[in-house]
Amino acid sequence: QDPYQRAPYVQQVSFGPQIEFSSNTVLDISYVGNFGRKQDRLRNANQGLVTGFSGGLPVTMFPYANLNTTNSPSSGNHAFLELATNDGNTNYNGLLVSLRKRFAKGLAYGLSYTWMKNFSDYVDNLTGGSIPANAYNYSLDRGFSPFDVTHRFVANALWNLPIGKGGMVLNNDSLASKLIGGWQLNSIVTLETGTPFTVTSTDFSATGGNHQSRANCIGDPYAGASSDPSRIFGGAAPGFFLNPAAFSIPTNGTFGNCAPRSFHGPGLENVDLSLFKQFLITEAWKVEFRAEFFNAFNHANFNNPSGSYTASSATTS
Repeated sequence: QDPYQRAPYVQQVSFGPQIEFSSNTVLDISYVGNFGRKQDRLRNANQGLVTGFSGGLPVTMFPYANLNTTNSPSSGNHAFLELATNDGNTNYNGLLVSLRKRFAKGLAYGLSYTWMKNFSDYVDNLTGGSIPANAYNYSLDRGFSPFDVTHRFVANALWNLPIGKGGMVLNNDSLASKLIGGWQLNSIVTLETGTPFTVTSTDFSATGGNHQSRANCIGDPYAGASSDPSRIFGGAAPGFFLNPAAFSIPTNGTFGNCAPRSFHGPGLENVDLSLFKQFLITEAWKVEFRAEFFNAFNHANFNNPSGSYTASSATTS
């Protein structure tokens, strides 16, 4: 535990205009900022330091002699010394735009769009997974936050079909009006870009284990890449989500230069639909029919690729 541990804190700011187009319709435009400081982070206090090279091989020194049986990173035992510090940082900047119409004349809707950039130089202690690649240089661990979604659009609508009592067609108390009218159509549409993932690689840093190891970025990862599921999913798929030629394995005694969480996955497209109908039995009793269709168009939404680059496969899958 850091003997000088400090209390984490978050600073938040938001501002923007709200424009009323009518008594039922409002446009809201807002900037939102969220800045985390002195956040909890874990690292390996016994991670080795490469002090030079001898015969082309890295020379490594480990800081705690009593926790290592040898200074050779490729042999012996090197204990993991967990150190918790309060020096993690996050930065969120977002533009939020929403248009809302309250229910009137049989129609209500809401449209919401968010553009964001969410960066961090750490991941939280409990769910973040691996600790920093280099415990002595946190700048190498700055990248997109695990929760970064650059674009997100959500629309919802409720429409009372203009058929039956109070509508444009069969606006009467006839049997046909009661049987055919009273239908309500609802929809929720969600479109968003993917969450970040990391291209990992075999660890040749010669600094011991228990830390993240990333590939080198040496070219354009999107050259020839495709987001078409028919080309990239399945063992015989001819395409790739990221270009394998854009990566390489780090050389001995070095860390990969790809930033963590620097690539975004396939994203999400979803449409939910529902259709309601009320049958009036008496003034006090009603029967409602509901038909609900989740992911109505059966669109396939895929998880992030694993993003593992190795000498044997030389691919990101």
